[in-house]
Amino acid sequence: MFTAVLIISITAFVTAKKLNPDFNFYELMRPHLPSGALEIIFSKPQYVLDEEIFFGVLNKTNQALRIENECPGEPLEVYRLENNIWTHLKNQANIICKSTKDIIIQPYELKGSSYMPWQGVIFAVPGKYKIELKVEGYGNKFEKEFEIVARPL
Repeated sequence: MFTAVLIISITAFVTAKKLNPDFNFYELMRPHLPSGALEIIFSKPQYVLDEEIFFGVLNKTNQALRIENECPGEPLEVYRLENNIWTHLKNQANIICKSTKDIIIQPYELKGSSYMPWQGVIFAVPGKYKIELKVEGYGNKFEKEFEIVARPL
C-alpha cells in the first residue's frame, strides 16, 4: 500500500513538473495565506504605452508580511500574455537601490510604488500583463492583471 502511494506521489510530481517547469513541490508544504489576504492595486486597469504604472500592495491580515526586495530587478513578478501563455519577464533597471532589505508590509498597510524605471524594458509593447506577488514563508501567490494599449494616433 505504501509503495503504491509513493509511486502515485512521484508520478504526480513528475507530471506536474513536465506541465509546469516552475512547479515547486516544497511550495505545497508551506503554510498558505487565506485568499484575499493581500490585494494588488493599480491606479487604473488600463495604461497607454509609456504611461507611468503605479501599483500598491494592501496587507489585509493582522500580521506583518515580508516581500523579497529584488532591486534593481523589477518589484513583484511580471508576466505578459503571449499566444495564450503567461511569459515571465525579468529585467533590471539602471537605478541605485535605496535599500536591499526585504519589504515589510504592516497589518492593514498599503505600500505602493511605480514601474517607471522598468517601463521601457518590461512594458515595451502593448498587451495583457499580470503582476504576481509571493510572500516570504508562504506557498501561495497573489496576482492582478492589467492591460497596456498603444498610444492613439
